[in-house]
Formats: sequence, structure tokens, C-alpha cells
Amino acid sequence: MAFNTLNPIDSSDPRDLFDNAAIFDQYINASTPFVPDRFKVNRLTLGGMRYNFEQSQSGRTVAFQQFLRDSAFEVPVAYAAGLTLERASQTFVRDGVQYRIADPADLAYTLTGNWPGESGRFVSMSSDMLSDAERTRLRSLSVCVDSYITEGMIDHAPAFQAAIDTGAPLVVCSGLRSYDIATTVNLRSNQAIDLCGSVINVTASTMLDAAFFGLAIVNQKMRGGTINCNGMAKSGVRAHSGDTGCDALSYTWLRITGTANDPTLQYGGIEVASRDGLAGARNANVMIAFCEFVDVGTHGSLVYVTDSGSFVNNMVDGSPNHGMEFVACNDCIQTANRIFNCTLSALGVGAGTIGFVMSGNFARNCGGDGTFTVEHNSIDGVVSCNVGLDCNTSGINISHGESGASTRLRNISAIGNVLRQKSGISNYIGINAYASTGIHMGSAVFIQGNTVDGFTRPIEYRYFEDGLVSENIIDGSTVNFAVLLAHCTRVKVKGNICSADTLDHSFQALNYGALICDLIDFDDNSTIASGTAAKSLIYIEGAGTHRASANRTGGSLHFVECLNTATVYTGDNWGALAGTPYEGGTTLATLSGRTSLTVGTAGPAAALPANPEGYLTIFNPQVGQVKVPYYKTGSQ
Repeated sequence: MAFNTLNPIDSSDPRDLFDNAAIFDQYINASTPFVPDRFKVNRLTLGGMRYNFEQSQSGRTVAFQQFLRDSAFEVPVAYAAGLTLERASQTFVRDGVQYRIADPADLAYTLTGNWPGESGRFVSMSSDMLSDAERTRLRSLSVCVDSYITEGMIDHAPAFQAAIDTGAPLVVCSGLRSYDIATTVNLRSNQAIDLCGSVINVTASTMLDAAFFGLAIVNQKMRGGTINCNGMAKSGVRAHSGDTGCDALSYTWLRITGTANDPTLQYGGIEVASRDGLAGARNANVMIAFCEFVDVGTHGSLVYVTDSGSFVNNMVDGSPNHGMEFVACNDCIQTANRIFNCTLSALGVGAGTIGFVMSGNFARNCGGDGTFTVEHNSIDGVVSCNVGLDCNTSGINISHGESGASTRLRNISAIGNVLRQKSGISNYIGINAYASTGIHMGSAVFIQGNTVDGFTRPIEYRYFEDGLVSENIIDGSTVNFAVLLAHCTRVKVKGNICSADTLDHSFQALNYGALICDLIDFDDNSTIASGTAAKSLIYIEGAGTHRASANRTGGSLHFVECLNTATVYTGDNWGALAGTPYEGGTTLATLSGRTSLTVGTAGPAAALPANPEGYLTIFNPQVGQVKVPYYKTGSQ
């Protein structure tokens, strides 16, 4: 130091400042580990501090590495009885999982080989590994079909069967791959199969009844894939009631193609069948939803003898027989389905089905007895808000199908449907309600609020009592008639509008042999014309008592024409006539009641009688109560 004053700290002597600057320069830049301060005390330089730090870190690294060497887990050995663990670092492997001792206080420990009894003494070496119990549980929940496929396997049916036979609640496929099956795969109860978007191809050399089959299965589900039957399986999925019946079946998001045609009209893309036709054990709770059936051989789906079934949001395109049908079922629903190009009906219930809803479906280019069918003694249901376009035959067919002492056709409503005949097709019925052969009449069958377009025979209603045909719209260039009744009693035909020229009488009440219509009420119906004004608005073939009021024609021969003696209460019928208002045919009808109005050129108003019949008191919000006289004129 230049001055070395040894002045005490806090010195403001410029010489001390000069000495401090020199000391600081050495502190920063000197390579020596120490530098003396103003008072001759050695201080560590930055270089000295750096040297000490590096030496300390080196020692720590050596110590840490030694610690790791001393505490590292040893190379694992296989789990086996008699192996002794003496150090906490010793490990072993069992079923692919590495374990160590959980509590070092248990050392030394000799393995017994009884894993369930001693597994609690060990922990797995990784926190992201499942516990043994969890791995066992998950393994029991699902299996993958691919785990059972061997190299060179051509027929994958045995792999499916092996996976299913494990009894695992869930059987899965590797997503988006293809499998070939040459034999039927048997389904089990309490199991779900998720095809995960895969495609199943039937490659059988001889015809299979089904690609997948279950006998008396319960709680069985299948979803999410395609089954191509390639004409070698009659059904994609088939469940059979056996002796006890199937229960809780769910088939969703499946696409089934190419099922084989069966001349007995059995089978289907998905079929739930009964052991002895319609007399076997009953099934229950079947749901088929969001499925596609393309170019199927018989039905898209057919469900027999089932209590509580659903067809929901399915699509069928191409079937030589029916689209989807419930047979001898109870409490079933068909809704939001789309059916195209079926030779027979699009949707139906049959063989004594009780309790059904067929609503909100769409069908095009289907035939059979009708696009929508209710047949063979089915009762207690509704056919509503469906659309049937390009119908090859009838639009809706509600028929008994059997005579004799069979169940009477009853309690059925066809409401709010839209039906259109296919162009070039003729002589079919828009809505056909037909109860047996007339001996056993049906009852409470309502045909209401439908649109029937292009059918030459729009509505036929045969052999019913206590019924209603009302507020239907009948359209088309030319039709044979608007509404035809045969052997009906206590039926109201009301508010129907025919916007076509009928070739024959517009509204008809006909006999069935010696059985007549009786107590028919024709009210507020209208037509464009009846036989170009050469036919009558209403035609009654037999005797009986009827009413015809407020009906309108744009051109008819008569308002009412009776072939035989009948009593007809009339009033307020109106429209253009080419003949007399009423015609009795061979025997003049007995007409009584109010006289019908005749439309003609308006003349001067008739003078009112001198004295009113009485007064009505009405309330006018501006002037209060007002008395208004009323008069009786003519027969009114």
C-alpha cells in the first residue's frame, strides 16, 4: 500500500481512499487466493472464493456418487420361494412388475412363494404402475379379440369365440381393421361386444343361420361396427329365446349388409326369434337403434314374441321383404326410422301385437300390403306423423288378417300421416282399414288428419263400429271415390276434403252381403266433383238410418242417393247439382228433418215477420247490454 495510514474505519482521508482502490483492484483481479486489507488482515479474493467452491463441489459429487452406489437398487431377480432379501436395495420381478421391500424393518425376509399372503410386504417400483389387484380387475373387465389371433389364422371366428368365452364383461376389437369369420360366433349373457369400427366379413363356404348367435341370452350388447354377410348368413346377429327367453338386448351403431334371402320370411339383419314360432318363451326389453341395414335378404330387423321393444333411428335400404317388423309383441315403439326400397312394407306390427307406437318415420318406394302395416289382430296402438312417399301399393294397411273368433281389431288410430302414391301405380288404397270378413266387426279405429295423395282409392273403411274418419285431405287428379265404408255402424265421416274429381260417388256406405251400414254420420265433407257431376256426393247402398249435413260439392248429380229404402236426416248440404238434391234409386229414400239448401242466384231478401220470436241480450263493450230480436223463417 502506498500510504498505509492505519486510520480507523470511516476514514475520509484521501490517502486511505487511494489505498482501498488498490486493494479492491487486487480483490477483483488477483490470481492469488488472499489479499491484505488496510489493517494487514488477509481477505479472500474472488479467485480464492471460486477455487474453494470448486473444491467443495468436487467433494460433494464424490460423496453423492458414493451415496448412490451405496443405496442403489440391485439388479432384480425372479420371484421364487426361498429367496432371502437382506438389503433394502434388493428387488425381484413378478408378472413383469418389479417390487422392493416396503418396510426395511422386515429385513431379512425370505419369500414364501405364497403371493396373496405376502404381497402386502412389497411395493411396486413405479408409482405409474397399476397395483396387482387393479391389474387383475381390469383384466377381468375386457379382453381384445386380437390377443387370440395366431399367425396365419384365416378364420377369425375362433379368436372371437375364445375372447367371448373368457366371460369378460367387455370384448373389444382393434379399431378400424377387418376380420373374416367362416363359422358362427356364439354370444354369452352379461357381456358387451364393441367392434370399435371394425368390419366383420362372413367367408363361410356353407350357409350360416347367423354370423353371431345367442341362445336365451340376457344383458347382451353389441355396437360399433360392420357385418358383411356376403350372402352367406341369413342374419348378422340373431338371438333365440330357447326355453327361458332373451332379456335386455341392445344392438346399436351396427351396419349389416348382404344377409341371405329366406323364403320363409324368417331371419333379418338383426333378428330376435322364438323357439316355437309364436308359442315359445317370450323375450323382453330389446332395443335396436342407430343401425343401418343395406341390401338385406329378408327383413332389416325382425323381432318375435317380445315384451317391450324399440326400433329407433335406424335406416334400411334395399330388402326383398320387410324393412322392420314386430311380430306377436307387446309394448313396442318404432320411431325416427328411415326405410327405402323394400318390396314389402317399410314398418309393421303383426300377429296379435298389443300396444304399439309407429310414429315419426320416413319411408320411400316400399310396397307389400302397405308402406306402414298393422296386421293380423294387432290392437291398441297408433300410427302417427309418418311420411310415406312413392308408395308401390297402399300407404297404411290396418287389417284383421283372420276371421272367425279371433281378437277384434280395435283401439287403433292413424293420425297425421302423409302418404303419396308412386307415379304410374293405380288401383291401390291410400289408407285401408279392414276388419276380418265383416262377421266380427272391429271398433274404435280412427282415421284422422291424414294427407292422401295420388291413390285411386284413397280411404276404405270396412266392417267397423264406433269409428271416425275425419279431417283427411284427399288429393290427386282423379280418384274412384274419397271415402268408402262397408258394413259399418255408428261411424262419423266428418270434415274430409277431396280436392280431386271422383269417378264414382264421393262418399259411400256399402253393404257386405246382407249386412248393411247403419247410423253413419256424414258431416261437413267436401269434394270437387262426383263423376263429373254424373255421380252423387253421398251414396248409401242399403237401408238404415243416417245423417248427412253441411256437406259440399263442386258438382254432383245428387247430394244423397240411396239404392234401397233408408232414413236420412239431412240439412245444409250445398253445392252445384246436375239433378235433384235426393234420389231414391229403385225405392225412394225416406227423407226427413231439415231441408237442404240449394245454391242458386241470389234474389231479394225475404221480408221478416212482423213480430220477432224473442230477443237475445248481448254485451257490447262500448254501449253495454243490447237486446237483439231473432226471427223464425221457413224451416230454419
